[in-house]
Amino acid sequence: MFSKKIREGLIGGVALALAGVMAGEAGAAGAVLLTKEICTNPADIIVSHWAKLKHDANDVYFMKATGEVENVNSDTVFDDLATVYISAHGSPEKVGGITNAHFATFFKAAHASTPETVFFSSCSTGAGNVRKLTNEKYGGAVGSLYGPLASCALVGDGSTDLASAKNLYSVSHTDGEDFNTVVANIMNVWSVDGAYKDTGNTWEAACESYVDPFDADNLAEFHDAVYQEFMLDAQSDDIARSHNYGLLIKWNNEGTEFDVCGADHGACPD
Repeated sequence: MFSKKIREGLIGGVALALAGVMAGEAGAAGAVLLTKEICTNPADIIVSHWAKLKHDANDVYFMKATGEVENVNSDTVFDDLATVYISAHGSPEKVGGITNAHFATFFKAAHASTPETVFFSSCSTGAGNVRKLTNEKYGGAVGSLYGPLASCALVGDGSTDLASAKNLYSVSHTDGEDFNTVVANIMNVWSVDGAYKDTGNTWEAACESYVDPFDADNLAEFHDAVYQEFMLDAQSDDIARSHNYGLLIKWNNEGTEFDVCGADHGACPD
């Protein structure tokens, strides 16, 4: 049986909340920012593809542990994109393994212009101070900063369709026993028995080799391969063997919209 930490990471380690009038709904393309936490399990990368499918966030970037932001699959300057979806595991104190204060400093250094919208996809970031610290770097001028108050997840309400999924926190899920079985299967393929291409490495080990030292070309290919392996090509008709992340999305249901603060809303909490 997997630890509570691993289960929570897959159940809802990431989300990109949308509620009300959002930049994505207005047609503005966004950027996805990843961290080294993408190597923990497929969740961050699956959400990255969700942002692409549903909100035209085609440009993917990577924040190193030391703060530099690198282009993964885009020639567009990170600073030029007004909407940023941050897809990373987290807690009230950290985003993608980076402390809130350091993350805010790193983000401002890489994105000097004031963004319109910042989505924190890390669990419980709405309960911490990273939104406030980030907004303070821009003199409080960021229009909207979203974050979940607890663990979050992509919610399908009976559908495996990634493009129509919602991002909510405090999510419940049906088929608990099957859910746990598929989580275990996913983690087995990811870090134990599954091999990434002809590298001789597990998916987890291959990922780690591409993020440190940073390898944009291989990471971009890996980013797309994760979606193919764990969504499109995953065994789905036999729960005992399935590693289809889409089933987790299908079984997630209900939940609460993300909290929002910023210049167009209320002040971000401490």
